[in-house]
Amino acid sequence: MSEDVLFYLFYNCPGEVYQVAAANELYSRDWRYHKSLGVWLTRSQYGGVKEHTATYEKGSYNVFDPVQWRKVGFFFELVFF
Repeated sequence: MSEDVLFYLFYNCPGEVYQVAAANELYSRDWRYHKSLGVWLTRSQYGGVKEHTATYEKGSYNVFDPVQWRKVGFFFELVFF
């Protein structure tokens, strides 16, 4: 199943089994959900992680923007909680 279909199911079937199944499949494909931002992100294959510690990681990530319905590249720091 394509990532577009998985994102569609996740964002358009809240509280349904389809949302959970889509989330599980995205997770298995190395996507992670950022609860505060409400978006999915994954490490970019171009650039990747530049710095990694026990509390944070800096690098290039692909973020799926559900408003523009596309993947956008970002360089930022993720702090682990």
